[in-house]
Amino acid sequence: SSTTISVDTAQSGNRLPSAFVGLSYEMRELSAACTTLDCIGNFDGRQGNLVALFKTLGVSNLRISGNQLDRDTLWVPNDQPVPNPLPDWVKDVVRPTDIQRLAGFLQRTGWHAEVGINLAHYDAALATDEARTLYSTLGRYLTGAECGNEPDHYASNGYRPAPYGFEQHRADWEACANVVGNSRIAAPDISSPKSTADWFSQFAQAEQHRIDMLTIHNYTGATTVDQLLSPQIRDSELSTVAPQLAAAQAVHVPIRLDETNSAVGGGIDGVSNVYASALWAMDYNLVM
Repeated sequence: SSTTISVDTAQSGNRLPSAFVGLSYEMRELSAACTTLDCIGNFDGRQGNLVALFKTLGVSNLRISGNQLDRDTLWVPNDQPVPNPLPDWVKDVVRPTDIQRLAGFLQRTGWHAEVGINLAHYDAALATDEARTLYSTLGRYLTGAECGNEPDHYASNGYRPAPYGFEQHRADWEACANVVGNSRIAAPDISSPKSTADWFSQFAQAEQHRIDMLTIHNYTGATTVDQLLSPQIRDSELSTVAPQLAAAQAVHVPIRLDETNSAVGGGIDGVSNVYASALWAMDYNLVM
């Protein structure tokens, strides 16, 4: 069989901004200890070929947060020693020196970054120190600070007692936002668009004057190649985030899907690592 593709050069579409497609990483990737095979190498632009690889993608946006931000990452200021022993919940430590290393990487690549602040294990003094470090060290390369990751799972993850919805989260988020300031804040970074549409809309209405970007997560839910490339998945991808898009447009605040993928939880062998995933990614980016 053959396929014919016709390109109408007389009627071009909208131009995509350079930062339209970015990359998202877990918070632990910033840690100086992140040098094992399951890490990318703590964004050290002086070693390896990571800078060269990023440059092949042009200039875009890097988001550093993920589940490990709230679950097990502790911020430790430069004037404080790393606790010994660490609290039971801590597996990774991030310090101002790690942000300095990230700044060097961003300067070498021209990329910008969103960086998370732990909200589940919130400490006002630590959050204040991290926010000051992000703004002073990253400067114009900071797209936005994010308070927490997927707060709609805080109750199920044991971070907060149930019920935990918009009102409870608003109180937590505003405490963090108060120490961050009123410049370059991205939020609310919630997942499960179908079940949190009201939460997202309420947040957008309540905090529209404090944030510079609305953020949401969205995954396909596909488990096979046939599902991934099906019209049903394509329709679901659009309909799932439609309420959030409408909410963002209503308050005139930009929106970003800052965490998404063909599958949840690190990928599926035979689906995420085959050619079908590349086909899906091209279509997904142009549709969304």
